[in-house]
Amino acid sequence: MKVIIILIATFILIGCFGFKPFQPPPDPDKRWRKPGATDTEIVAALLECGVPTPRGPNIKVRVTMTTDEVALSKLCMEHSGFTSDFDDSWSGYCLKFKDINSCGLGTKAPSRDKNKRLNSQFCKSFPNADVCH
Repeated sequence: MKVIIILIATFILIGCFGFKPFQPPPDPDKRWRKPGATDTEIVAALLECGVPTPRGPNIKVRVTMTTDEVALSKLCMEHSGFTSDFDDSWSGYCLKFKDINSCGLGTKAPSRDKNKRLNSQFCKSFPNADVCH
């Protein structure tokens, strides 16, 4: 009986403090930030850095990225002045995938590309989105 009371009290306390266990990671557009940047600017930067969809897995946008492409997109975001509180940094990613080409010393950060954004699968699927004009 004591165990049941302790479990109930634990769940009540967890609910009172807003603890939310087992939450999925936020979408890419919520992981990156830059002082003064709007949500639209963050989404545009992600697309220009080669991320196929800024809002996580999407039924309309089924594009996968290689580990090299992921590393380069992270390096591009950092080079553009964005930071992440999550494990989205280029160096953090490269600690996990040490053997990929994009994680070598002297890897040059790709520049943002407006054409990449406008021709992205995201903009083809959502042509009326703010970032697709």
